Amino acid sequence: MSPAGAWADALLRASWQGGLVAAAFFLARPLYRRVPAAIQVWVWRVLLIKFLAALFLTVPFVVVSKGPTFANPAGAFPTVIAGLSLLGLVVTVAGVVRDLIAAAQLRSVARPVADARVMTIAHELAPALGLSALPDVRECRSLPTPMLLGAGRPVILLPQDFLAREGEVALRMVLAHEMGHLRRADRHWAWLATVARGVFFFHPLFWIALREMRTQEEAACDALAVTATASKHREYGELLIRLATHFGPPIESAVATGVCGPAEMLRRRVECLTASRTTPSPIASAVVALLAVAALPSFRTEVEFGPTTPVARLAVSPSVPVAGFSPAAAPFGRRAPAQSTTPLEGTP
Repeated sequence: MSPAGAWADALLRASWQGGLVAAAFFLARPLYRRVPAAIQVWVWRVLLIKFLAALFLTVPFVVVSKGPTFANPAGAFPTVIAGLSLLGLVVTVAGVVRDLIAAAQLRSVARPVADARVMTIAHELAPALGLSALPDVRECRSLPTPMLLGAGRPVILLPQDFLAREGEVALRMVLAHEMGHLRRADRHWAWLATVARGVFFFHPLFWIALREMRTQEEAACDALAVTATASKHREYGELLIRLATHFGPPIESAVATGVCGPAEMLRRRVECLTASRTTPSPIASAVVALLAVAALPSFRTEVEFGPTTPVARLAVSPSVPVAGFSPAAAPFGRRAPAQSTTPLEGTP
């Protein structure tokens, strides 16, 4: 099989196996709905790994067949999937390049915060969140929402309107939320998700799972912020609504994470604040672990053809002279005169 054909078959295999696992995860959501978001997010990260691992890491599943060989019933379907995946990779790369350019522009216009209380709060929150190094904090005028920018050299960007509008309590919660993304290494997972999104650009269940993972990452950072700042859930939920109302559209890219989000995501995050438990349920945690273990293996079907029943054949015996028939004349379909063994009259 050619490399292109092998890649098309791998995409088809990863698509249907990952889709089945995604459907199982969605059906099992009622079992772990009240589990903390920090644990739920690993369900969707495992699914992300499942999609990518199914392309390269497979366990052969051997099927022995005694019947005849048939042509591949999928036909040109794997080739169509490979073409859509290639298109998705091109679109994704173009989007990442655009985001990198926008991030560089934001870094160039951002400046250190003029308000001394911002850095004071950041120094207080870093040890509480388990950060060994304090990220750079800057302010920017043309910024739609507070965000964490970059992964290698992270910087927290705050809109000037936010600093002028909100008080110290809101500033503390926003800084804790963005530092929570650093603590949980969400930006590194965002890059892996971007690669997978390009490969499985055509898969609707993958997009839904990616949205669910993003929601649970934000909800986990919300829980960290509430704990680190000793805030009330209601107070934090009101802050999220104010940010979504006053500070423009959400930021979702491979290089930046904004504290705001779509309306449905904000609603889910507020629900997680009130419904999540402080300690995870052992049964729900076991369900999450079982789902993770069951989802990771990927199978590749290999058909082995066993011994078949021999076909009956007509046995042909060696040529035997028959009276009135010459074997030498048989290929030409004519009779040859038989040779008589009785001597003729007058023969010496």
